[in-house]
Amino acid sequence: MKKFLKRSLIGLGIAVIAAFLVWLGFFITDQITLKRSVVLDRYDGETVFGYEEGNLKRDLTKEEAKEDFEWYHDVALEVHPKLQDEGQRDHFLEAYRDVLEELTQEIDQSPEKSISVDRFSMHLSKLAASVGDAHTYVRYLRGIDSEEPVLRLPMEFKALSDGIVVSTVYKEYITEDYEGVERGMSVLAVNGKELSEYKEKVYPYFSAENDQWRDYMVSYYLPYAYFNNYFNDAGDKGFVELTLKDTEGTQYTYDLPYVAVKQNESIGDKRELYGYKFVDDAKTGVFWLDTCDYTDDYLNTVDEFFKAVKEKGAQKVVVDIRENTGGSSMVVWPFLKYLGVTKTKDYDASIRYSGTTIKRRHITMMNRFLRTLRKITSLGNLYLAKAPYPENIFNGDLFVLVSGKTFSSGNYFAVMLSDNNLAKTVGTKTGNEPSAYGDPMVFTCKNSHLRFYISYKRFIRPDKSKDPAITLTPDVKIPYTVDDFQKGKDPQLEWINNQ
Repeated sequence: MKKFLKRSLIGLGIAVIAAFLVWLGFFITDQITLKRSVVLDRYDGETVFGYEEGNLKRDLTKEEAKEDFEWYHDVALEVHPKLQDEGQRDHFLEAYRDVLEELTQEIDQSPEKSISVDRFSMHLSKLAASVGDAHTYVRYLRGIDSEEPVLRLPMEFKALSDGIVVSTVYKEYITEDYEGVERGMSVLAVNGKELSEYKEKVYPYFSAENDQWRDYMVSYYLPYAYFNNYFNDAGDKGFVELTLKDTEGTQYTYDLPYVAVKQNESIGDKRELYGYKFVDDAKTGVFWLDTCDYTDDYLNTVDEFFKAVKEKGAQKVVVDIRENTGGSSMVVWPFLKYLGVTKTKDYDASIRYSGTTIKRRHITMMNRFLRTLRKITSLGNLYLAKAPYPENIFNGDLFVLVSGKTFSSGNYFAVMLSDNNLAKTVGTKTGNEPSAYGDPMVFTCKNSHLRFYISYKRFIRPDKSKDPAITLTPDVKIPYTVDDFQKGKDPQLEWINNQ
């Protein structure tokens, strides 16, 4: 007995020493990595610089612009997983030199030998776009305080399969210059350039993995003065020239003045970010999900939806994520539960280890070890608790509506269901690669205070055999055209109803 106890204590002692040595090795590696970090060394560990009112509306000197540009270069090279590949790194460095030359040339040719922050943001966006990761981007507008007005058109646009249409007109801002402009009119030209030519010119400035997302980006930025003026050969103007075509096929060219609109101003009637309805005599339940907010209210709404599906005897469920640009990937969990799923193939993830990720995300060597251990023990599966109301589990047909605006966690939602053969996807190609870089960290430039985002993770889809793919191609491809929008038709939902 004493001999057994002695051996046990010796074994325990050896295990404790081994564990300590492993921890010590991890700790030393972390400290060395932190010391070698170019990013943390540059500004004494600071990576985010506070907002100052009006800062984004001033001009930068050549030295300030170059300092911010170099800062982006350093952060991207240290943080982004893709840039650890020698070929990708060389491509980025070539883009860096080219864009820096363009930036320097613009400043040198300006009378004041300076550049406005909004124009500088376009150069930085072009560099970010060279990475080819839609989650690694620059956002000039996000750095502007929500109470500050921004010059823009009092309109919104929507990218469709065969063009871009006016989707919303802010009536309260309309002047006589907008007489005749109506919802549903298609865009033919911008500042004298045909839409195809305009796209060709602006595409290189969008961080994207496919043209579906680039088209959405065009529709998103088209209202903004700073964006259109950057590409306007005539220089900065207080208006944009738009050629539009109405539902009768008649073309009109307008000089539409920009108006000042606050970023946080809610204009027009918009539906809730998520909710549900029943169509086709209650045979089909439609749950729309325009953002991935994993909240108690969202979970309660999903519970209520599947209860209603059960009570009405709906045979089909449709999840509409055509307007979903992301958020929390966990929003798919309650839908999996109500399909009776407690175990399914999950996404995998690889994480870039660097001094910056240690400081900003606590991705230490020990953290990586524990993540790897969890990955091994889970065998690549996602394990879920049972649905809170198992009597409402759905056994019918599940469809997911997708579009070029379906992105990030929205895309994750569709891929999880598609790769695990739990749903049929319907619509058009999505705006994101199924296996993609993501979970970006936010940084700001010291002088311009521009916000930029850089991915430090690579997410790999459940069914790796389907890679490489630059988009999730739906099982059933059905275009959503300008004519459909103008007539108020939804051919994708109609197809589902007819099944």
